[in-house]
Amino acid sequence: MEENEFLRQRLRLTQILAGAFIISVLVYLGVGRVMLKMGAIDPPAGKVAPWFRIAFACLSLAGVIMSLVMRRFLLDPERIPKKADPPPGATVSGPPGPESGISFLAQRFLVAHVVSLALAEAVGIYGLVLLLVTGDLWGFYALLGLALLVMLAQFPRAETLENLYRAFQTRKGI
Repeated sequence: MEENEFLRQRLRLTQILAGAFIISVLVYLGVGRVMLKMGAIDPPAGKVAPWFRIAFACLSLAGVIMSLVMRRFLLDPERIPKKADPPPGATVSGPPGPESGISFLAQRFLVAHVVSLALAEAVGIYGLVLLLVTGDLWGFYALLGLALLVMLAQFPRAETLENLYRAFQTRKGI
């Protein structure tokens, strides 16, 4: 299998996983709406301490920041370890394996997106918990919207993988 085809397949896999993360946040929206319609959420009128909402806002902000930082950190070409470089004089035939460094790049791309999307998804979970505990509908919508925006902003793109691959090839001197 050619390197470009291998990277295209990994990009597609990463995009499918990102889509699943986005769908999960939409499921949280559906769960919250259904529970509201069924009357399963009984907002405790004034019984929730104000610090509770502030705590969830801080957790959400930290989740968004960590999501962005982790993706940037993991996809930084300068941080790719030297072990990803193929040994000197190695010839690669067949599917890209660990010796090509390409499989490492594809794995790093996948891991970076799964980690950053999971951190963004946590913001959506915080929104659902906020709704269940406080009945705060606007906080629920705000946190779900924030989670979706971060996920869409970090959706795996071919340009990102191509830039990573180009930086790797430049470092190898190809």
